[in-house]
Amino acid sequence: MQSMTRMGWHRKLLLATGTLVMCGGGLASSTAAHASGPAANQALTVAATQLSYSATPETTNPDTEPVNGAAPYTGAPLVLQSSITGREAGEPTIGINKKGTVFIPGDTFDSTGGALARNIELKTTDHGVTFKDISPNVAGVNTHPVTLDTITYVDKTYGRLFTLDTTAAAGSLLSFSDDEGATYTTTMALAAGVNDHQTVVTGVVPPGSPLITLDPKFPKLVYYCVNTVAAVSCSRSLDGGVSFIQMNSPFPLHIAQSLPLSGLCSSLVGHMVTDPAGNLYVPSAFNEIAGCGQPQVAVSHDAGNTWTQAFVNTNINDPYNNVGLASDTAGNIYSIWQDDKHNLPYMSVSRNQGAQWSTPVMVAPPGVRVSNFPAIDAGDPGRVAISFPGSADALANTDNTKAPWQYYVAFSNDALAPSPHFVSQVTQIANGPGTTTTTMHRGACNGRCGGLFDFLDVKVAPTAGGPGWAALSDDCTGPCGTPGGGVSNDPSAGMGLTVEEISGPAQLGSGMDLGPPAGNVPETPMALLLPLAAVSVGVGMIVQRRRAGRGGRMTAVR
Repeated sequence: MQSMTRMGWHRKLLLATGTLVMCGGGLASSTAAHASGPAANQALTVAATQLSYSATPETTNPDTEPVNGAAPYTGAPLVLQSSITGREAGEPTIGINKKGTVFIPGDTFDSTGGALARNIELKTTDHGVTFKDISPNVAGVNTHPVTLDTITYVDKTYGRLFTLDTTAAAGSLLSFSDDEGATYTTTMALAAGVNDHQTVVTGVVPPGSPLITLDPKFPKLVYYCVNTVAAVSCSRSLDGGVSFIQMNSPFPLHIAQSLPLSGLCSSLVGHMVTDPAGNLYVPSAFNEIAGCGQPQVAVSHDAGNTWTQAFVNTNINDPYNNVGLASDTAGNIYSIWQDDKHNLPYMSVSRNQGAQWSTPVMVAPPGVRVSNFPAIDAGDPGRVAISFPGSADALANTDNTKAPWQYYVAFSNDALAPSPHFVSQVTQIANGPGTTTTTMHRGACNGRCGGLFDFLDVKVAPTAGGPGWAALSDDCTGPCGTPGGGVSNDPSAGMGLTVEEISGPAQLGSGMDLGPPAGNVPETPMALLLPLAAVSVGVGMIVQRRRAGRGGRMTAVR
């Protein structure tokens, strides 16, 4: 995220009383800061278009746009539930612990003066019915007053919550909590050079490493990497995030350090991951000698002391440095990126710790013509969740277009196959009294994308069945949200949403299907379901939560 002037922003929220409220600026929530407060919540169930399909392998990037074909799907219907957090959120990440508590940042340009953004850390313990401000604070004052970039990360094993906010050359303010945000330890995450576009991950000490962790509550390493414009700079922590020691760069021969190509190539990287053995992976799309754009992964087997680099693919380039990675429970590594010719998402798999990669498969549902910000996470072997904004309009990335974009979430239980099968669903978003929309952005979405900024996120929860959770920023607001409305041209962050898989493929455990959790039974009678679109392959439903305050009143927390 970059600093920009914050403009007025409004969103229509329907209360239980039917009152229409215009919420502007800070947090519009049913809970006050650091205080509990119940919120009545209406569930709106609508029919949607569930698509099941086979992903297409591609050895080269074809001149003709590839299209995936429909395939049978006999599993549980894919049901997604979206919840408005009540707070704007540019490039949100998301984290879930074993209790099912979900954490998401809410960062927008409402700091004093409005020139810089600030983050409010949010959590929900009731599947998005309510969101609570759990920002680190002293005497009620947020100890992270501003941010240039914000990241939320949750270790799935121990549940430690990390919230980071960059302060440019000074590094990143880092606060971590072992009690879901009730208390924090606050320090600084530092890596050499200007700190931008940070990424953080945790991992066990790899076999053979002499390193010893120093925090008995958290026997894992913490890794921190940043973009310094001319290089990738990384550090690690042995004490759970209290202090950091500089590591060697994952890409020591970064092309951006050599003129004249330094003006053409970025040192942005995707979010790094670790596998169960403690190997560390950092993705990029910049480091080949001929230019920029080939997806690549740097791998360290010794906690960042030494690195090896491998190209994921040299035929299907990524134009936006937005390569995503995930590891399953067996250590298979999955990479996802969008291509530079048709802007469609591709996935490749490594079964040998990033040394070699499979033939890429195009993973968009039939009918998707362009995409952006693909994200991926994995559960048990071959089980993955992916998400991305996409559009059925082939001209959606051209200037002056008003093409609508939707948010797709898809799952596969055979992602290790040469041509894996997926089932996908489009996220529904509340859009007024009794209505929903699927449009989360309107207009061109090349690289940086309006109030979405630089990326979105998806995670497999470490709870029973491994449901998928995604983080969404909706910047199609005001006139943009109406049929035939304008483009997404507000430079502020989009509204934050969480998207939960209620039913569908399981990503963890012996069962292949995920059943709905207690307390998430749709309240709308089945008779009110809207007709399915003609192109639907299977029946799917989406539960849309609308924020509603006690007594029909919204509490604004700033």
